[in-house]
Amino acid sequence: MTLFGNFIEMKHASSGMTAQAWRAAFVVSLPALMGYTTMGAAFGILLNRIGYGPWWALFMCVTILSGSLQFAAVGMIAGSMSLAETAVMSLLINIRYSVYGLALIEAFRKCGWKRFYMIFALTESNPSPGAGAVTTPRSASEGSAYLARLK
Repeated sequence: MTLFGNFIEMKHASSGMTAQAWRAAFVVSLPALMGYTTMGAAFGILLNRIGYGPWWALFMCVTILSGSLQFAAVGMIAGSMSLAETAVMSLLINIRYSVYGLALIEAFRKCGWKRFYMIFALTESNPSPGAGAVTTPRSASEGSAYLARLK
């Protein structure tokens, strides 16, 4: 924790978050972090098996937000799907995010300008921690606490 210590002890100036808020968000985010790391490694191995290197895996992880779409994309690439088929498949796979967004729209509305990033970064691992699994420290605004959990 000493490596993190100096960073966590500082008050995050741009978002107004305190060390206590960052710690709470980090602890709540650990299960999602473990899941993302494991699935990312599995995706990289699968993509490597069809002949693409680690730079392609990194590029796809940065540009494709949905993990399930990343795995489907491996099949789409291997099966030589057309652009139209790929677009329809992507839409069908990702339509579920609209349901997540609708469920949290009132909470996001209170968060000011941060809501735009929060809507963009919303994945299936986010609603659970963001729905009140952790008490927001008094020193953090509600928007800052939600935002930290989504990072």
